[in-house]
Amino acid sequence: MPPAQLLADIDAGTLVRSLLVAAVIVLPYGVFKLRQVRAARAAAGIGAPPAAVPAAPDPSGLEAVVARIAGLRGTGGEVELPDDCTVDGQPVDRTVVDLLLRDALDRSGLREVGRRAGPGGTVIELVPSGPPDPGA
Repeated sequence: MPPAQLLADIDAGTLVRSLLVAAVIVLPYGVFKLRQVRAARAAAGIGAPPAAVPAAPDPSGLEAVVARIAGLRGTGGEVELPDDCTVDGQPVDRTVVDLLLRDALDRSGLREVGRRAGPGGTVIELVPSGPPDPGA
């Protein structure tokens, strides 16, 4: 018997009863599994909101110095370079510090005009690097 004739022979009430029986059996299991997955995700911390506040940057980190230089873009000012600079919490060689400092100055459009000893390191005086002054 072809499927179309088979469906024609089945009463509509039988189809509705079969659908209800399937829903009654499958729906509770679906709800159970959904709760189980949500509980597992909550226990693993998946989908949880991120930590309240990220940690403050290390003041002796070169990242903080570069951020202060970027903040002085176009105006100039002074930046203190700590004697014991770190990158990601790891001590770095002085040549790396100088290279990264020079790069930050180039990117921010500033140039160094002087250095002096400060309480926690070297204070660098910065001015905007513009076209050279013809009167100077």
